[in-house]
Order: sequence, then C-alpha cells, then structure tokens
Amino acid sequence: TRPPVSSFMRRAPARSTVCVAMLAIFHTPLARGLVPSVALTAGLTVGLVHPTAGWNARARRVRAWPARAHRSRVACEGARLQSQGAAGGVAGAAADPALRALREERILEFDTERYPFREAVKRVLDLDPTQEMGGVHEISKYHTDKSGNKVNSLQVMWNADRDRSGRTLTVKPDRDPQEARAAYEAFDQIYQDFIRDVIAPSIGGGKVLFQRAPTLRVMAPEEGGGVVSVMSKLHKDEDYHHQHSELNFWLPLTPVWGGNTLWVESAPALGDFHPLELDYGRYVRFYGNQCRHKTNSNDTGKSRVSIDFRAVSDASGGHDPSFRKGVRRGAKALFQDIFDEGGFYSAVEVPLAAPDA
Repeated sequence: TRPPVSSFMRRAPARSTVCVAMLAIFHTPLARGLVPSVALTAGLTVGLVHPTAGWNARARRVRAWPARAHRSRVACEGARLQSQGAAGGVAGAAADPALRALREERILEFDTERYPFREAVKRVLDLDPTQEMGGVHEISKYHTDKSGNKVNSLQVMWNADRDRSGRTLTVKPDRDPQEARAAYEAFDQIYQDFIRDVIAPSIGGGKVLFQRAPTLRVMAPEEGGGVVSVMSKLHKDEDYHHQHSELNFWLPLTPVWGGNTLWVESAPALGDFHPLELDYGRYVRFYGNQCRHKTNSNDTGKSRVSIDFRAVSDASGGHDPSFRKGVRRGAKALFQDIFDEGGFYSAVEVPLAAPDA
C-alpha cells in the first residue's frame, strides 16, 4: 500500500512528479555524479517515466535520509574539532616553552641491567640467549600481509598478541604455554617498571597513560634470504588516529644507523629528515604525532630490532578520550577495543615532576 501523500503533492500531480524527480537527483548514483543541469534532466526523466514506480523504495530512502544527514553532520563536526585540536596543539606548543621543549627530539640513556629489554624480548620470542639480534633475519621466516609485503615472522608473532595472552606464542609445537605466558609477564614487568621509573617522571609525572602493548619491529636487510625489507612510508601518527598529546618513544635493541634505522624530521613539516643513530642502551623521545618519519631501504646487512610506544601526560597536552571517537582505530587497537585507559592505554600515577628539557 502506498504511504500517505502530502496534500501539496495530492493537489498537484505535476508537483508530485517534480518532487519524485528531485529525489531521483539525490538518490540516483548516476545523477549524483552529473552537473546540476544534466542531473535535473536525468531526474525529471526518471520522475516522468516512472512517477509512481518503486514508491516504497523511494519512501525508504527518504526515511533513511535523516540518519545519513546526521552521520554526515557528526563526521563534519568531528573533522572540525580534530582540526581545532591540531591547531590548538600547535599554538599551545608555541605559547608554552615547556611543552615545546617536551616535543623536541631527544636521545636519552637507560640502565640495560636494570631494564634488560633485549634479554626479555629474546625470551618472549623463544630465541637462543646468545643469538645476535642483528642477525635474526638468518634464522626467521617471513609472513606476507594483505598488501603483499613480506614482514618478519617474529614481528608478526609479537604484534598479533596485543592482548598479552601468549596465545600466538604457542604456535611452536614444542613451546610450553606456561613458559610463553611467563616470558610475556617478565617482559611486561620490565616495561612497566621502565614507564613508572623513567618515562613518567620525564614527561611531568602525575597520571600518565602509556601504550599497553609496545610494538616490536624487525627490519631485515635487503639481502636477508633474498627478501626486500618492508619500508615504512612517510607518515605522522595523526594519520593513524593518534591524539595530538602523545609523545613517541623509540628504543632499539640493536645498533641502528643508515638504512636500517628510523628517519625523522626535527619539527613538523620541516623536512630535515635525518637518521636516528644509536646503540642499545639509548632511546629517542620525539613528537611523532606531527613530525613525519619513515624508513628507507635497509642496505646495512644487519637487521634492526626495536620496540616503540607512546605516552600521554598532563604536561604533554592531556588525554582526550573523545579524540576521533567512533573512527576505526586500526590494528593497534584490534585487541584493545579503544584508544583509552583499559584499551590501548594502561595508566600509572607517579609524583609530579619537572619534565626533562
């Protein structure tokens, strides 16, 4: 049964036809892609030839229009707020010398005996304790992702297990599941101690949110098994839905230089890309949310193994749990649901401190 028609349309059949034609302009894919004059002709043709056919379908489209309009308004508002947030973050850094200093690139040191990341990662990956990390490409395989890129299997195994259950570490038939979980727990304890003792005080203390599951990256050399190393395209973290107040921390487990390291710019949009060259025992803090970074072809003959993570404090700009709310967050949140505490982030609270400058 045809739904009720307004008196406006009932009194003037011609008007009804024109209204249906106008609906066709906006709801016909062909018409939407045409210039207005051509679209009007196409819409009128649809309305004149079929003034009543498919009424129910058109009615459903009309009823769906408010929902689509609402989604469009929400998306536009989100983009506007995001733009304001980015502008505010840049302006805030310019006006606040402490925040500007916190976002400047810095190379820092840590105690490898107190925080033995390299040994803990080897245990998680079930590697021989004597294995040279720069040579892991010689003993590991590769995984082909959906884009056809070949990624080291150690990196795939680590990063697939973001819920920290140890489930993907049991793919080896001879791996004891309890040992796999114990290895993760040992690493996590070192990581959390490092965040509490080193990272949190260095960015102002107070309540600090940090990436719950740090990312492991293995960048093999080009000649490793005849496989070309997968390069990270030029990007900034905002491109992947990260909030503007995040600070990046990059900690290599091997010596890094030239083609096997990360290349960054020292300030947003400056374009002065330079390699981060350091040894195990040092790490880098930089503003990867707005400073672009990338990797180049690894021509060093050595693998680069590194972990990286992000942290947020009041001094860095404060956590915004609504940032791009509702937008799919990507692989980093796959097992963590949301970019918030209890999801992507864990939290630690330490005494307030002057941020490292």
